[in-house]
Amino acid sequence: VDVPVKVRPSADGHYELIWGRRRLEAAKLAGLERITCIVEEADDEEVLRQCVIENVHREDRNPLEEGELFHLWKLRTGKTYEEIARSLGLHPKYVYNRVELLKLPEPVRERIKSIPTGRSVNLAQLLQLKKVRDPHLQLQLLSEILERGLSVDELKRRVEEVLSDREQVVIRYG
Repeated sequence: VDVPVKVRPSADGHYELIWGRRRLEAAKLAGLERITCIVEEADDEEVLRQCVIENVHREDRNPLEEGELFHLWKLRTGKTYEEIARSLGLHPKYVYNRVELLKLPEPVRERIKSIPTGRSVNLAQLLQLKKVRDPHLQLQLLSEILERGLSVDELKRRVEEVLSDREQVVIRYG
């Protein structure tokens, strides 16, 4: 089955990809010289809307990447997260939770983005990581999630342990 990508004409006479980046990359890796494209005139907001919709419906979606798209949409259009959620038919909490992940430190966000497809970390796990302020501990916990396959409940217990140990250090030496 030939699943198309979607592009829009750009000012320089070329085409800009709207969605289908993974399919395009796979086609390049496979050595294909041609792929099926849907060409559509679309403004920047419509491009963002379609990118978000495609990502929300992917099985292996990354909540951090979704948060980045929602944030970019807000920056480019001035719309609120509530308006963005409404235009997508999503609950505002869906949008807010993902945007909240952008508060994770850069090294942690980069590590999350580098996780191979098929090995994912879910939203609940990432929100648990936010409870720990130390980026080094966040990275350590992220490694534990990936290496040991910690469930959300197991991660909650680990976060509580880490935070409890930190409090004891502050009390003892504070």
